Amino acid sequence: MSKQFAELARAARLESRVRLREIADALSVSTAYVSAVERGERPAPPRSRAAKWATLVKGDPDVFAQAAANDRAEMNIDEEQGYRRDVLLSVARALPTLSPETADQIQNLLEPGRKGLHRVKSRRGSRWRTTPTFH
Repeated sequence: MSKQFAELARAARLESRVRLREIADALSVSTAYVSAVERGERPAPPRSRAAKWATLVKGDPDVFAQAAANDRAEMNIDEEQGYRRDVLLSVARALPTLSPETADQIQNLLEPGRKGLHRVKSRRGSRWRTTPTFH
């Protein structure tokens, strides 16, 4: 896994003297998540979250979004996945022509375990999240 985003995010945060907690609060994630991303132990965030991350550390949103996209583009495809491999390759080929909104919709469809409208609770309160319902 490439660590381009991890290295960029950590260097920018340290240079701008922003604390992990500030980034975590602004992105509605845990400090453990932010730390793990910066160490390259978790995948880079989606482009939209990477761009927001950049604004928090006074970085260039386009550079952060591209670094995240580059890191997320790397993946190993198991040859035994059959038709899933074909679907993945079709999406990958279409990706350059997709609008950011369409790409976000596809990502929401593909994330497992997310069904319907539900309340997400955290230490910082709760909020509603809408996700597709699978049948």
